Amino acid sequence: MKEKEARNRISKAVLHLCPQNSKTTNARVVSIGRGHRAEFEFFINNEKITGSTFKFFKGEQGDQICVKYSTEDPRVNLYC
Repeated sequence: MKEKEARNRISKAVLHLCPQNSKTTNARVVSIGRGHRAEFEFFINNEKITGSTFKFFKGEQGDQICVKYSTEDPRVNLYC
């Protein structure tokens, strides 16, 4: 759990500091866990990328959400 929280803090910092190297796309919510945290997936160049929200998510499984990701490494991503 702490690893994911650290990754989210790093993702937020990287995307905030380097907005010219980021894009947005739609992702699909694949599951909602404890505390209403959503796991999502999206595709870049036919590669499935996963991520999770670290905010309270007020939606349902299957919803489409906005995700901001690093063009250099899409695994660095953030729920918009």
